[in-house]
Amino acid sequence: MIADKLSNNHNKKAFREKTLREDLKSNFKSLYLLHNQTNQYLDIMAKIKGSIVVAQERCKGCEVCISACPCDVLALSDKVNGKGYHYAMMAQPDKCTGCASCAIICPDSCIVVYRQKVE
Repeated sequence: MIADKLSNNHNKKAFREKTLREDLKSNFKSLYLLHNQTNQYLDIMAKIKGSIVVAQERCKGCEVCISACPCDVLALSDKVNGKGYHYAMMAQPDKCTGCASCAIICPDSCIVVYRQKVE
């Protein structure tokens, strides 16, 4: 009777360990695939040069695009538009990857993103 309980507990423990190993393998495989896809995306983005055009008169200088830019490309201009706002501009144009985060988040749709393939 006690031997059966010990054997039963051992089987449960072995089953849990086997299940855990399988889950880890599955999760590791998923992470590995995700890592490869991310690297492929970054390789593609590295071959694209981006540039933006800001509708200066519509921009109200809210700085949302500046904080959304993952490459720190944007800054506010020292100049002001007709409404008296400092508008967004490309402070570091060479860093732009054309991801369009700035254009997507702009509340006034003042930004148009252009992408050019770099050979």
